[in-house]
Amino acid sequence: MKKQVAVKEIAYFLYSSGDLTSEFFSNYSSLDGTKAHQYLQKKYNDDSKSEFYVKYETEVNNYNLTITGFIDGVLNSNGKTMLEEIKSTKNKLDEIDIDYHKEHLAQLKFYAYIYCKNNNLDGIDVRLTYIKIVSYDVKSFDMYFTLSELEKFFTEGITKYTDWLSILDETSANKIDSIKNIKFPFDNMRDGQRDLMKAAFFTMKKEDILYVLAPTGIGKTMATLFSSLKTIEDPNEKLFYLTAKSIQKNICVDGVKILEKSGLKLKTLVLTSKTKSCLNDKKNCDPEKCGFAKGFFNRLRGAFDEIYSMSNIYDSALIDKIAIKHTICSFEFSLYLSYFCDLIICDYNYVFDPKSHLIRYFDDTSYKPKILIDEAHNLISRSKDMYSASIFLNDVLRLNEIVYSMDVSFNISVKQLVTALSFYEEKITQELFYYSYFLDDNIYNCLYKIKNKCETIFTDNESFLNRDEAIDLYFRIKDFADISEYFTDSHVFMITKQDDNYEISINCLDASEYLLDTIKNKCYGTILFSATLYPINYHMDLLTKGEGKYLTLTSPFEKDNLKLIIKDNVSTKYKDRENSINDVINTCNVLLNSKRGNYIVFFPSYKYIELFLEHFNNNDYNVIVQNQEMNENERNKIFESFKEEEKNKLGLFVMGGVFSEGLDYVADALSGVVIVGVGIPQINTFNNISKDFFDGKYEKGFDYAYTYPGFNKVVQAAGRVIRTESDRGVVVLIDERYRYKLYRDIMPTHWKHAKIINNDELLKIELNHFWNK
Repeated sequence: MKKQVAVKEIAYFLYSSGDLTSEFFSNYSSLDGTKAHQYLQKKYNDDSKSEFYVKYETEVNNYNLTITGFIDGVLNSNGKTMLEEIKSTKNKLDEIDIDYHKEHLAQLKFYAYIYCKNNNLDGIDVRLTYIKIVSYDVKSFDMYFTLSELEKFFTEGITKYTDWLSILDETSANKIDSIKNIKFPFDNMRDGQRDLMKAAFFTMKKEDILYVLAPTGIGKTMATLFSSLKTIEDPNEKLFYLTAKSIQKNICVDGVKILEKSGLKLKTLVLTSKTKSCLNDKKNCDPEKCGFAKGFFNRLRGAFDEIYSMSNIYDSALIDKIAIKHTICSFEFSLYLSYFCDLIICDYNYVFDPKSHLIRYFDDTSYKPKILIDEAHNLISRSKDMYSASIFLNDVLRLNEIVYSMDVSFNISVKQLVTALSFYEEKITQELFYYSYFLDDNIYNCLYKIKNKCETIFTDNESFLNRDEAIDLYFRIKDFADISEYFTDSHVFMITKQDDNYEISINCLDASEYLLDTIKNKCYGTILFSATLYPINYHMDLLTKGEGKYLTLTSPFEKDNLKLIIKDNVSTKYKDRENSINDVINTCNVLLNSKRGNYIVFFPSYKYIELFLEHFNNNDYNVIVQNQEMNENERNKIFESFKEEEKNKLGLFVMGGVFSEGLDYVADALSGVVIVGVGIPQINTFNNISKDFFDGKYEKGFDYAYTYPGFNKVVQAAGRVIRTESDRGVVVLIDERYRYKLYRDIMPTHWKHAKIINNDELLKIELNHFWNK
C-alpha cells in the first residue's frame, strides 16, 4: 500500500512530550515563528541552504512509504555539512535541555537519516536550535550521529508508525464498508423524509449548498446524517454536524447510536467548549498551575490508545473520564482525537469563527470537510458576533496599572489612546454615541501597539503580580485587533461613553461574506436546515449572499393536532401595553381553564413579564418565571419540572430565550402556548443602524433588522407544542400586526389553517370543541 507522509507528522505522533504550551504563547501567529526562522536562515552563508526539501522511499510492513519534509538548514562551511532544525519558543532558554520536546530531536534524526541515505554518508553533524520569540536569543545543541545509529532509530520509529497505520487503515476500511452496507434504520420513512434524503445526497455529491425548510417531525437529523454519510468515500472526508445547543448535539449522537446498531462503524467526536470541558477548578492553562497541562504530551499517547480501542463515540463524559485517569487536559485531548474521527459534532464557531475555527481542517487542503448546519437560523446572529469585538478604556487603564513598572513606554501608548478618544468627546456628549462605517486608524494603531507591548512584557516576564488578569485583558485587546483585520463595509465602528468609561466596538452587520468564503471555498458540500428559515430569501442573503438552492417540506403531522388561533385586535406595542394587559390576561385565562395542563406564555421582554404578574391572579397554576440571572442548572430544573405528572404549571418566559428553542416538550408535557407580540427586537440605536445598512443593501431595512429576526422567535416558540405525531396542543398569537399581509405571507405553510378569534366567549367554545373531539 502506497502512503506519503511528512517527517514532522511521524516524529510528533511517536515522540511528542512536554507541557501544553501556555495559553498566551499558543496565540502567537505562525508568522511569528516563521519570522524567527527566517532571522537565523538569513545569516547562512552562500554555500548553505534553507528549507531544503528531502524525499525518501522505503517499504515497511507492506507499506510503500514516501517520506518527505523540509530541513530548516543544510549548513556548509569549509567542506563540512551540518543539518539544523530550528524551533521557536517563549520559554527561558536556560530551562531548555535536549529532552525539552523529544519530538524535535526525533524530527531532526529522521532528516539526518534521509539526508545520509540520499547522499551516501556514513554519518552527519546536526544542530537543534531554539530561538526565543521577540528577543531572538538562541540556544543550540550540536551532535554527531553515525548512519548505523540513525538507521536503528529510523527503523524502530517507522515500524511503530506503520503498526499504527495498519490500525488506522483497518478502521478506515471498516468505516467505508459499513457506510456502503448500512441501511436506513427505520422501516417507514416520514412524509418528506425521502425527498430530504435525496436532496441531501446529491447536494453533498455535487459539493453544493442546500437550504432545507423542514418543520418538526420530518426527521431532519437522521435524514441529513444518513444521506451525507452515504457520500463519504475518501478517508480524508470529514463530516461536521454544527449546532448552537448541547441538546441538538445529543440528538445527533442518538442518531449515530441508532446507525451503529445497524452496522455503522464511525469514529464520532462531540466537541465541547474549552470553558465547559476544563477540569481545572482555577481555569488556568499555565503548566505550572495546572496538572492537566504539565507533562500533557508525555501522557497523551497512553490516553489516546486506551480511548481509541474502547469505543467509536467520544462524548464529553467518556473524554473526561479518560482525561482524568491520565491527568491530561480534556479539551486539548478532544482536539487531538478529532484528527482520527470521521464525524465531529460541535458548535458553529469551530467552523466559522476566525478566532477559534479548526484551522487544521479548513485551512489545510488535505482534508475535505462536509458540513451539516442544524437550526441554521441561529447562525445569522452568531456569525455577526464572531466578526465583532469591543474593548473598554477602563480595561486598558487597568492593564497599564499592572504592567507599567515593567515597561514605562506602555503608559505612553495608553495616553495616546486616551488622546485619540478625547477627539470624540463632544460628539458623544451630543449624540450619546459615535458611529462610522470607517475604522479609526489612530485608535486601532494605539491598541495594536499596546497589544505588541503586552506580548513583549509577557515573554520577558514569566511571573509578576496579577499576571493572569493582565493576560485576560490582553486577550480582549488582541481580539479587537484581530477582528479589525476583517473590517469591511459590512461593519460599523462605534464609540459610546458611560460613567467616564469608553467602549470602543466593531460591530458586524452582515457576516455572509465570511460564511460564504468558508462554505464555498473550504467545504465540500453544505446543508443548512431548520424549521424556521422564514422567509428563505432573508436567510440565504445573510448566510451565503443568496447562493444555494432550497427545499421546502410540509409538516408530517396532522394539521388538526395544532389549534392555531390569532387574536389580532390587541396591540402589544410598547406604548399600548398598559392598556392591553388585561386583554392578554383574559386570553391566557380562557386557555388555562379550557383543559388542565402545562402552558407557557412567551413575552417580548422581562419587563412585560413583570407587568403581567402585577395583574395576573390565578391560584390554580404554579407560576414559573424566567429571570435574567438563571444559571444552567436552574434552567434545567424548570425544563424537567414540565415532565412531572402534575399538570398545572404556567411558564412565563422570554421569546427567543432558552425555553423557546431547542427543548422538546413531548407528549402532554405542554398543552399550549401564548405568544405575546411579534418578537420584534428592541428599537434602539444599533438596530436602527442595521436598518439603514440593510435599506441600502437590500431595500428592506426594517424587515431585515426587525421583522424577520423577530418572527423567527415566534415560529420557534410556537414549535414547542407539537413535537411528535401524537401531540395535540394550542398556540395563540396575540398582536394586531398578525393581520398585516407581511406577516401572513411569511407564516409557515402548516399555519395556513389559523383561525382569527377576537371574542373570549367564542375562544372558549373553540377550545372546548378542540379538546373534546
